[in-house]
Amino acid sequence: MKRLWKVGLLVLMLVTASYAKDVSLKEEVFENYVLKLTQPRHITVDPNKHIWLIFTDKDGNTFAMDKNEKTTVTVNQGHSGESSGTVFFFQRDKIHFLWREKTEGKELLFRSVDLKTKGLENPILIDKESEPLARLKIGGTKDGTILLVWYGEKGDKKGKRYSIYSSFSKDFGKTFSKTVDLTPQTRSSLYPSLVVDEKGNGYVFTEVVNEEGHTLVVRKYSDGKWEEPVAIGKVGTVSIYLRPIIVGERILVFWFNFYEGIPLTEMAYSDDGGKTWQRKAFESTRGLDLNGLQVVTGGDGQSLYVALSGVTKTPEGEKKGKDKVYILYSHDKGTTFSDLTPLRHYPYEHTMAHLPNIVAKGKEVVVVWNDYRNIRANLYMNYSKDGGITWQEQDIPLEEPGKFNTVLHWEANNLISLDDKYYVLAHRFKNDAMEEPVPVVIEFKIQK
Repeated sequence: MKRLWKVGLLVLMLVTASYAKDVSLKEEVFENYVLKLTQPRHITVDPNKHIWLIFTDKDGNTFAMDKNEKTTVTVNQGHSGESSGTVFFFQRDKIHFLWREKTEGKELLFRSVDLKTKGLENPILIDKESEPLARLKIGGTKDGTILLVWYGEKGDKKGKRYSIYSSFSKDFGKTFSKTVDLTPQTRSSLYPSLVVDEKGNGYVFTEVVNEEGHTLVVRKYSDGKWEEPVAIGKVGTVSIYLRPIIVGERILVFWFNFYEGIPLTEMAYSDDGGKTWQRKAFESTRGLDLNGLQVVTGGDGQSLYVALSGVTKTPEGEKKGKDKVYILYSHDKGTTFSDLTPLRHYPYEHTMAHLPNIVAKGKEVVVVWNDYRNIRANLYMNYSKDGGITWQEQDIPLEEPGKFNTVLHWEANNLISLDDKYYVLAHRFKNDAMEEPVPVVIEFKIQK
């Protein structure tokens, strides 16, 4: 369904507000859409430089908005079940969607939308036998390859099995292969992660748990086939944060795990297409219990930036202080990293800051996070122009401090750049009872 944005759209213009030094701001609040907070949401830019918002409302309907043309499509139109876990991928003149729909059973559905006409193609049933859960990944290349990866809970005679499954297309999503179980060697894999290189090779990372303990493994997709899994090494108990990324031709993966209750963030990289791996533990994060982890590249084939948030814990599990935001950076594709640096500029320890979102263009790095220094949840920002080495002496509020409760998503990185502007997608509660969260987009420009 194609339609104009609802009349209830509220637009606020705040040009170089007194509380936002050196930054011009513009804000859009979509008051007629009440979000379902358990579902992911995204802000992204298509090949034509149109900004899209993708989110799910409280009734389980998933919407995709072309912000430039002020049009909206209902991704799960024609389906009565509740959609969840929606992910997307741009390819040529289309945007592809993958979502899990729950009616009497669990179905995994794929659908394409024309970027110009906003026309909806008929959905394709990808799988239901694996009993898919709402943990989905999608990726691909310009030549027609599309990779779908998901988490399923199909059981066997021994009970439930939590495994990662996949299907692929080589004809721009017209047809898909049979479902493949990527982790048959375990009964308990981690939520899936996926990264695809320019050659069309896909890499899926997960934790395999069996009688030998916990092992981080990777499986590579190449030319229609999945290669045998490669073990990166023994790990602790891996949390949900598993972030793969490609810088140049180097494949990297970052993860957060516990060793006998002690949290530690680690990484590994491969320069030979995933055959062998070099590991690194960030010792400065030992004891830092993460609640936010985002990794981006500067797009120059060298720079890499890691934004983290968490609280330090003692070996006995007691918290020391409040959640804080940190940054790590590398200018040599992840071979070496800076020290862990606190990013928030605030002298008091009684409130927390967490859930950093990050974007980088070469050496210009911008981080937005949730900050509670004004009691209510506000968005604050800081930026670096020298690749993370130095930052502004004062954090910059992106909204009037203390006026609203505006919150970032706990998992998605919803900060993007387009030309000389930045855009962050969050949700804002209509009152202090934390009711009726609605989407809000804050656009800002750093004055040169």
